[in-house]
Amino acid sequence: MISRRAIVNTLYREYDNLMAGKKVRFYKGTPGFSGSKDAAEKASLAIIRYAFDRYLAIPPRSIINTADEELFRMLKIDNFVKFIQIPSEYKKNKYQYIALRLYDKRMGTSLTSRTEYYYQQVLEGKVNRFPEGYFYGEDGLKKASICLMYAVKVSFIQPDMEFLYSLFSSDSIIPRLKKWKLDRICKSAYRNDPLRYLHMALPQSQESDDLYEEYKEERELRKQEEFFE
Repeated sequence: MISRRAIVNTLYREYDNLMAGKKVRFYKGTPGFSGSKDAAEKASLAIIRYAFDRYLAIPPRSIINTADEELFRMLKIDNFVKFIQIPSEYKKNKYQYIALRLYDKRMGTSLTSRTEYYYQQVLEGKVNRFPEGYFYGEDGLKKASICLMYAVKVSFIQPDMEFLYSLFSSDSIIPRLKKWKLDRICKSAYRNDPLRYLHMALPQSQESDDLYEEYKEERELRKQEEFFE
């Protein structure tokens, strides 16, 4: 069985031959590309990282900022992009995603790490808004939960559950949701019910049906009192 290191060294050698004009392209039988999709993705990422490190005399941050189709074509690595799974939010900027994945340790491959990373960009103003369809479907609701839990984590120091349920049952949560840029998903997916949004987003180890029902009832009573005032 060929070792991982031997496969990587073969890929590097084949890529050097490609850059030197000794070969036209990689073939299907090339080690690393004859197995699973995951193996082909790993092989492609290894070649792209090697191309950046060996043939570009610029720091990683500059690579991230300048990664585009032209750069990939210049380095003859554009054909490897098809082997890499690109998240929906990066479909329009897949080259930067690849560079981020290679050089930014905050960019993980799990749904949680990817979502938190992208949400950071939104909060910092580096990304104007969530792309269309970002919160659609089962994964979309998971992303909505991840974003809310991230916002809570960075906004409060170890808040207890009663505090959170109380906060999300009051009108004072509305400005916070707008600040966190989660007001639209709250309206569209949770019928503009922040308390339900919180309850659905909390991990099972933290959610409380009793607190949810208690503060839901309190909220309804407040609404009735306001109605008759």
